[in-house]
Amino acid sequence: MRWFCVHRDWWWLRNYWGLVYWYWWRKRLIDWGLVYWYWWRKRLIDWGLVYWYWWRKRLIDWGLVFWD
Repeated sequence: MRWFCVHRDWWWLRNYWGLVYWYWWRKRLIDWGLVYWYWWRKRLIDWGLVYWYWWRKRLIDWGLVFWD
């Protein structure tokens, strides 16, 4: 009976650490995911704006060239 109690306590401890580990990894993955997503979103927005400004400038330049 005593072994069963110890075994049960050990199982709870293992279960507790498993949950801690799972929450830690989940938090890390969520944090990294958000950071990565924000980084990529920022990059895509930056590139998109740069690309849009570049094309807009080109179109204006070509338009002026064509007008001339």
